[in-house]
Amino acid sequence: MEKLEIALAEYIAVVGSSAASTSRAEDRSRYQGHLAQGALMYAALKKHDSIAMLKELVASERRSYGWDFLGGTEGSLAEASFNEFAELVESAE
Repeated sequence: MEKLEIALAEYIAVVGSSAASTSRAEDRSRYQGHLAQGALMYAALKKHDSIAMLKELVASERRSYGWDFLGGTEGSLAEASFNEFAELVESAE
């Protein structure tokens, strides 16, 4: 679990940094949504101690990243960070 918590914290930090540095106003609400989902993922780990719940949230977030495009370098960094975290979660038992 600790490895997932650290990976989630890293993902949230990247999304927060990307949100703070984006110049694309249209992306700001998307970043806020991804940060909110990150908070739900944290709750799944810490409060509920549920990998199954975390996997459901990651699957939902994958769809969200697939539908919405985050522009610029910031968006690429956020999406890459999510993919790294998601792959770790998806391989967890």
